[in-house]
Amino acid sequence: QQQQQLLVRQRLSCPECALNLAQGSLSSHLRTRHGKDLLGNTSAVPIHGPARQYRVAFPPRVIGRRICPVEGCQYMATSPNLLRRHFATRHPSCDLHLFGDPVTECRECGMGVTANGWRRGHATSKICAANAQRRRQRERVLACQAARERRFTINGTELKSVELFKYLGKHTSTTDSDWPALQKNLAKARKRWGLISRLLVSEGASAPVSGLFYKAAILTVLLYGSESWVWTQRMYKAAESFHNHVARRISGKVGRFQNGTWTYPPIKEALKACSMHPLSMYIHRRRDRIQQHAFGRDIYEICKTTGRLPGT
Repeated sequence: QQQQQLLVRQRLSCPECALNLAQGSLSSHLRTRHGKDLLGNTSAVPIHGPARQYRVAFPPRVIGRRICPVEGCQYMATSPNLLRRHFATRHPSCDLHLFGDPVTECRECGMGVTANGWRRGHATSKICAANAQRRRQRERVLACQAARERRFTINGTELKSVELFKYLGKHTSTTDSDWPALQKNLAKARKRWGLISRLLVSEGASAPVSGLFYKAAILTVLLYGSESWVWTQRMYKAAESFHNHVARRISGKVGRFQNGTWTYPPIKEALKACSMHPLSMYIHRRRDRIQQHAFGRDIYEICKTTGRLPGT
């Protein structure tokens, strides 16, 4: 028994990295860190068990971090979990899986999860939900790219693809985004406001009167077609910036540079001075108006009771 204890406690040097290890730890170290066994064979053989379960070597350290082994990727991870998350989000279709422990791929998010991760409730975690959402977004992007690569011909003549199409005054994009339409509306609204503002200043119009002209002639141009838009945070901030800028110019409550800093009066005071409301209120009003108009039509009840056809 004493001889067996001495044999187990014997220290050996790793032939790959010269790390001093116990004899009982050398086999595990070679398999997990260098992808080899004691005979020098590569240990990239899948484990018997559920589908998509594997154990292969974790990449070597570089300055205390692990570089992603995918060619052209410069990501450096500090732990196996971060590298598994990186693979699930950045290289979902890559066949090269480098994880330090036996893992099973999550069918929802595509991330390699260890047995301990499953016990901790990976399926209901925020990481799984976030990676699953990114995966669905990536699939939609790839589907759009595949659709854009398709070419249509008539009698051997290839049809030209159009990225931006104007229909009934609204610009429709192939990316299914309403941002190009908002950009066009912003350009028109700025141009029209530049013309009307000169007239209002020359006539000495008051702030409430100027606000009425803005709502009648400018705001209708800015929000044209916005009833069916999918407003993103970026789109709303761009439109709100123009709306608040006009309110400050009309009311005279603009920023002042004093003592090396810019100070701006509250935007609520500027909107109140020119009898205007926040942009979100006008957006909801237009949506409610078109919604009530659609609900009052007879065809609405027919559409509710009719099944949806494929492709519509």
